[in-house]
Amino acid sequence: MPNKIPILDPDDQAVLIIPSFPASEPEPPPAAEGSLARALRERYESFNGAAPPAAAPAPAPAPPAKKRGRPKKLAAAVTPEPAEAVSDPNAKSRELYQSLRNAIELYYDYQQARISYSHRAGDPNETENLSEDDKLFMEALGHDAEVLEKTILKYAASKLKKHPVYKWLVAQRGIADTFAVILLGMIDITKTETPSGLWRLCGLAVINGQAERPTKGQKLAYSPHLKTRMYLLGESFIKAGNKEWRAYYDDYKARKQKEIGTCMLCEGTGLFTPPKEKVAKKCPRCNGTKEAPWGRSDKHLHMAAMRYMVKQFLLAFYVEWRTYEGLPVRSAYSEEYHERMKLTNRYGGR
Repeated sequence: MPNKIPILDPDDQAVLIIPSFPASEPEPPPAAEGSLARALRERYESFNGAAPPAAAPAPAPAPPAKKRGRPKKLAAAVTPEPAEAVSDPNAKSRELYQSLRNAIELYYDYQQARISYSHRAGDPNETENLSEDDKLFMEALGHDAEVLEKTILKYAASKLKKHPVYKWLVAQRGIADTFAVILLGMIDITKTETPSGLWRLCGLAVINGQAERPTKGQKLAYSPHLKTRMYLLGESFIKAGNKEWRAYYDDYKARKQKEIGTCMLCEGTGLFTPPKEKVAKKCPRCNGTKEAPWGRSDKHLHMAAMRYMVKQFLLAFYVEWRTYEGLPVRSAYSEEYHERMKLTNRYGGR
């Protein structure tokens, strides 16, 4: 703060107060030195003859100590080599069979359309509402669908010209290119591990001594299309005179004709009631003797023999295809059963 100095004015005999500013403000007195600090200073001066240096700034806090232990080795940065593509030997086969299945599905689609157009054009109930132009148009659609069916089968057959199993099929008398394509396209041989599995897929399985039939409320275990094809195949073998497979037909039929037992038509009663009739008559199969060869009729025996022939063909087809694909091949159940029976008889049931 400035000091106020009084000055006497000679004219007015008044006292003027003029502030006076000091040159500089006095420094504040030093803080009192503590006894411990004074003792330390005097001891330092007695040894060094000078005042101690100014205190050094406080050091920065040290980083946290690392945990003791064996240092981990850093793995060397290695650029991973690109993985080699694993070649699948069956990739081409699967692609071929899938292409065949797609072609067969298209084939059946156009076949169903052709049959539908033909029925509509020839149905008298439909033709009443169709003009002549409409009938001609329906017939033309059916013809176009038939041409497309043949085109699809030719396309599928062109992919199988070098296939060994396809060549084996068309070499069988009575099998045309169409049937060979359908057979290879509709069957997945990787899933049919046994001959009996292939027989069931084709509708030739025997359940409780009878041919498998559709059951209400249950999914079909076989393909209706393949079952129809198997019947046509059997007829084709017989009509074409295929001696190799016809031998199985003749052998089975001859063996069954020699089996004389209870008549299967009248079930041993000697009487039979024809369909749509109420009066029982003498059984035409056994002629009232209650005994007859195996089968309810000659047609029943023919169908059973043809069924046996087709099953033997499918067994050979199963072995041929599974061997080509490098898959394990099993014998038919009848062969495995007879082998077990031979061993049982040889070793006394042990």
